[in-house]
Amino acid sequence: MINFILFLFLNFFHGNFLNDRFLLPTSVLIIASLSALFMLVFYRLLVKELFVYIKNGVTEREMRHAAIFGAGEAGIIAQEAIKRDSKSLVNVVAFLDDDSKKEGKNIDGKRIYKGLEDLEKLVKQFAITELIIAVRDLSVQRKNEIIRHSSMISFFRCTDRSLTAMISSVIANCLTSFSRSSKPL
Repeated sequence: MINFILFLFLNFFHGNFLNDRFLLPTSVLIIASLSALFMLVFYRLLVKELFVYIKNGVTEREMRHAAIFGAGEAGIIAQEAIKRDSKSLVNVVAFLDDDSKKEGKNIDGKRIYKGLEDLEKLVKQFAITELIIAVRDLSVQRKNEIIRHSSMISFFRCTDRSLTAMISSVIANCLTSFSRSSKPL
């Protein structure tokens, strides 16, 4: 951009004050500036994608597919914690929630399905191997029901304790800070 302004000023000065023809045609200046801008943006995007690829360095086959039960704030926090952890081999493919108002909507490109009814279909469709429960106020009875239902499908496993502990601590910290910062009405 600076080159364009410099050459435009030089052309204007050379053409008007020295009564000579222009040094460079204006069309050349515009084309050169636009092509430099395009190449700069393309280069930045290329470097960014290359950095993400090198940082993650994991192929899709190595990833374990998971569903998150809970499409509220805790579910979104859990998904963000999984995405930000470069050592995590978990790929969230769907959300499940008991709230029928959320059914059919998307969170970060992942569809929200109703409760546990669609779980068996999702296991077959996406080859889900893990279910992450991320609900703020979940009763023990409902949690046991979710675990019982998922174990009947025989896919549920909790293999990555560090990931589960990390998500639990992130959710606990966020919920604690949320409850501290929120004022009662």
